[in-house]
Amino acid sequence: MRHLEHIQKALGSGLAFVLDPLSGQPQIWSVALMALLTSVLALSVYRRFSSRNEMEASRDRVQSSLLEVRLFREDPVLMARAVGSLARANLTHVRLHLKPLLILFLPVAAVLACCEGRFGYRPFLPGEPILFKTFWKSAALSGEATPDIVVPPELTVETPPLRLAGRGEVDWRLSALRTGEHTFSLKSSQGFYEGTISVSSRARQVAARTRTLLFRESIVHPPSEGIAEAAAELDAVEIAYPRRSWTVLGREWDWIWIFLALTFLSGYLMKGWFGVQF
Repeated sequence: MRHLEHIQKALGSGLAFVLDPLSGQPQIWSVALMALLTSVLALSVYRRFSSRNEMEASRDRVQSSLLEVRLFREDPVLMARAVGSLARANLTHVRLHLKPLLILFLPVAAVLACCEGRFGYRPFLPGEPILFKTFWKSAALSGEATPDIVVPPELTVETPPLRLAGRGEVDWRLSALRTGEHTFSLKSSQGFYEGTISVSSRARQVAARTRTLLFRESIVHPPSEGIAEAAAELDAVEIAYPRRSWTVLGREWDWIWIFLALTFLSGYLMKGWFGVQF
C-alpha cells in the first residue's frame, strides 16, 4: 500500500500542477483540458502501436460487407454469406484496436480515478455541515472505549460521537469557520492518526473516502496524509464531501460523461494531425 500511496501522491501532484492555474475559472475548462490531454495520449499510442493502412483496409472491408448485406437482402444464401463476411470484418477491426486499448487502459484509469476527487466532489464551504465517519475493527470499540477526534480552531465539533458498535462505526458532525486545509487527529487506545479536511470555494482535490485495506477504494479515493499507515484497528475514514453538480443544456450530468464527450470529440478532430485512422 505504501507504493500505491506514492503513486497516488505523484498523480495528484501532477494533476494539481496542470489544473491549479485554472482553479479560478469555470470548471468546464479544466475538464476540457484533461480531455484534450487524454486525447493526445490516446492518439500518440494509436500512432505508435497501430497501422493506419491496416485500419483503413479493415474499415473498408466493414463498409463493403454492409453494402453486400443491403444488396443481397432478398437472397437468403447470399445474405447469409454477407452477414458472415461482416462479422469477420468486424472481429478483425476490433482485433486491430485491442493492443492500443490495452496499453491505454491503466494510464487512463489512473487519470479518471484522480479526476474523480477533483471533478466529482467539491470542498466544503465555510459554515457547511461536515459529516465525518470512521469505521473501526471491533477491538477498538470494545467496552466503553470510544475513539475521539481533535480538530484545530478553524473546525468545530458540533455533536458528540455517535457510536454504532454493531457496525464498527463512530460518526461526528463538524463545521468549518474558515477556508483552508485543516488537519484533524483521531485518537484511540492504540494511538492517533492524522488527515485533512478541505474547505474552499475553489476547485481542488479531495479524498471523500479512505480505506486502509481495500485496493479499489484507495485507487478511487486517494488516502489523506497518515491514514494509509494507520494501525489495523482503523478500517476506513469517510468525509462526506458534496458531489459537484454539472449543468449542461439544462440538464444535470456527471462529469465523466462531459469528459468522455470532449475526449472523443477532440480525438476525432485531431486524428488527421497524428496520422491515425480508427
